[in-house]
Amino acid sequence: MCRRCALVPSGGSARANSAFTFAEVMVSLALLGMGLASLWTGMGQCLKMSRSHLETIAATECLAQRVEQSRAAGWSAVLSSSGVRDQILSVPSANASALPNLQEQITIAPYPAVTPAPTPIVVLRDAAGLVSVLSQPAGGFDLRSILAVRVDFSATWNDHQNNKQHNRQLSTVIAVQGLIR
Repeated sequence: MCRRCALVPSGGSARANSAFTFAEVMVSLALLGMGLASLWTGMGQCLKMSRSHLETIAATECLAQRVEQSRAAGWSAVLSSSGVRDQILSVPSANASALPNLQEQITIAPYPAVTPAPTPIVVLRDAAGLVSVLSQPAGGFDLRSILAVRVDFSATWNDHQNNKQHNRQLSTVIAVQGLIR
């Protein structure tokens, strides 16, 4: 008779009364720990992706708000750097607080492109809220002589996780018939 069987009281089996060894318990705990660690890592990645999507949505909403502000401002405001500065970019976007170091830029150029190409109107709102005109057409060219413009809206921000810079852009064509005011 084996030694293990000799320790079993009568009527029972050796398997029913045996326990796990220390090595088996340690292997089980190691497997459980690795499973929990991978689950924790996966959840962290999901949270990072969720935060990134929220920032992208906020940037898209900021750009859509600027498009609507441009349409509401009217044709004459869209065609002048001072109009863009004072009527469109003067107030922060509703979702600007969700985007760290948000910089917004609006670029306006004739559509379709003309030859020679004039310097476009470029107006920037920096992270501190300062709005400045970066470029505008020379005195000899007046955008009011054209019937449509291409307006490029751009939002640049740094993400919360690793301070990486992101950029979201939206372009539209605005025609004089759509904004006569």
